[in-house]
Amino acid sequence: MKSFSSFLVKNKGIGLLLLTLFMLMLFLLFPTLQKVIFVQLIFPCVRYILDFTIGLLPFPFIYILVALLPLWIWFYAQKFQGIRSRLTWLPLNIVGWLLTGFMWFWGFHYTGQSPFVEHDAKALSQDELYELGSRTTSLLQQYPAPFLDENLTISHEEIQDAVVAYLSTKEIPCYGKPSFYEVGLHGLMRKNGVAGIYLPFSGQAHIDGSFLAPTKAFIIAHELAHAYGISAESDADFVAFMALYHAQDERLQCIAQFELYRAIRSQLHMLNDSLRIQLDSMQSIQVMDLIKKTKANALQYPEFFPGLQEKMNDRYLKMMGIEDGIRNYDHFIDMIWQSEMIGG
Repeated sequence: MKSFSSFLVKNKGIGLLLLTLFMLMLFLLFPTLQKVIFVQLIFPCVRYILDFTIGLLPFPFIYILVALLPLWIWFYAQKFQGIRSRLTWLPLNIVGWLLTGFMWFWGFHYTGQSPFVEHDAKALSQDELYELGSRTTSLLQQYPAPFLDENLTISHEEIQDAVVAYLSTKEIPCYGKPSFYEVGLHGLMRKNGVAGIYLPFSGQAHIDGSFLAPTKAFIIAHELAHAYGISAESDADFVAFMALYHAQDERLQCIAQFELYRAIRSQLHMLNDSLRIQLDSMQSIQVMDLIKKTKANALQYPEFFPGLQEKMNDRYLKMMGIEDGIRNYDHFIDMIWQSEMIGG
């Protein structure tokens, strides 16, 4: 026992990893503990500490993190002597520190239940997708053409207010005020297969600034949902849609319907492309023009390693307990259908 204690003193990363794994099992077995200990106690503290320290920086902390992380690893490696130690205990300790930080700062949200009754909605049939697409088409035609401008100017604060307002209607607490940044070097994130990302270590949300305004607004709302503790991708997309759709600004309402329509088109294209073509034939010129511009914008930023990030994200989501992996993103369409059925 004494030798094991001495081992953990020398290998704090491994000790923290063991503690984190123990808490992971505990939270999975007893969801109430996860809600009381992590959601109601630890996460709010983390949220406020990050927002009023790192969040006050005039630039995204991710720049500092990218610069300092290799230096920290190099200095930390000096504690381990010999090739065997550096090939075994060093990697385990680094993984321990990083995984512990990720889980305690945000990751334990994955162990809880979805706060939305729509989360368990069944997958839509192609006919139901077409019906929802038809309704979305009718709603989009009610908005004036300027609302579909690819250069529309909408502040991050306005989107954040919409997200907070919607989560509040569901009695989901919104601790702190997460900062949001468009990462410089437009297109770099997208070329690495990343549209947006919430970084638990800084409490900040990020997006590649190269997207057209409507898609950018939806991604911002999605990442802010993560910042407030929404873990599943389908839930974050659902929050993004509902927050924008129920916003007072009609431009945000239009964006919600446009992004929903794009998602429906994508699914119909795979299930029955003739239905997708039929839907497009009923759509306005302005909507179809923006869809073409959105496609053209995407083609400007091909991935460095096509499909690699998608596979990594799929593996990551499945490890976090989201069984359908990246297909979970599209589930928000089923949730919206279910929400309409129950009057949400």
